[in-house]
Amino acid sequence: MSRIITLTTDWGIKDAYAAIFKASVWQCNPQVNIVDVTHQIVPFNLSMAAFQVRQCIPFFPDNTIHIVGVEYISENQNIQYNRWLRTKNAEKDFHFTDYVAFRIYNQYFMCQNNGLIRLLVPDDDIEEIVLLESSCDKTMRHSTFSALDYYASAAARLACDGANLQDIGKPYDINHIQTLLNTQAMATPDRNTIVAQVKHIDAYGNVVVNLHKSYFEKIANGRSKFEFRYANSDEVVKSQISRGYQKKVSKINQINSNIFFVFGVSGYLEIGYRNSNLAQHYGLENADIMSGNFYFTFIDE
Repeated sequence: MSRIITLTTDWGIKDAYAAIFKASVWQCNPQVNIVDVTHQIVPFNLSMAAFQVRQCIPFFPDNTIHIVGVEYISENQNIQYNRWLRTKNAEKDFHFTDYVAFRIYNQYFMCQNNGLIRLLVPDDDIEEIVLLESSCDKTMRHSTFSALDYYASAAARLACDGANLQDIGKPYDINHIQTLLNTQAMATPDRNTIVAQVKHIDAYGNVVVNLHKSYFEKIANGRSKFEFRYANSDEVVKSQISRGYQKKVSKINQINSNIFFVFGVSGYLEIGYRNSNLAQHYGLENADIMSGNFYFTFIDE
């Protein structure tokens, strides 16, 4: 029985990229089951891609193969890459353009080593990692669609029952894994306020911020009530965490806002506007991810 392959990309649904990729996989392995997580990641947004994949991981069976087709290198990295291309016979001394496959949580992942790996698995030890090589020779490579070259054939082979990472790549030095700047919510030095940023805006206009339940509870230290505000708004809301989308929290100092707070299946905090759209309320779009701070200041009981 073939393993499941999931696709999370910024290719969009207007063009045929997803269909071309799936067809390329099926040419190698017609039995594989391919599941679309989403193809509407904001272009090059690694944080958003990692969030979507992480919340899906617990629901897929062991040995699922997760392909994350979001490629990004910074301006400085691009300069370094182009300088290397112009230098004949120079040994490459950077790794952010490498394509890799690794195993963790009893599942497989394929992505570019551009910082995405540590967004997917921030602190956990990767069991095994290999370097993927293009399945096409230089004359046949798809210069604008490298996912075809590096992922399609490799994923099709790895999806075969009994296959492992050694069948599709060479051992890779785990010390080469690239790390981005911290993208998690942080508490102020007095530990009375948590500062968070947008991770994702869902189809309902609910805003998911980079504040995980475990970190919230650690900083809260038993406190439950807080004042909430968005940096680009004068509105201040007194509230606490709700147990679900339909459950209102109790009134705090006689203030009852339509804005609610709930930890979703991903473990990250979701902020919504009851029977309306919080993103529209604050004028937010997915392009605003990681811009503008959300403040949670705990209130003394």
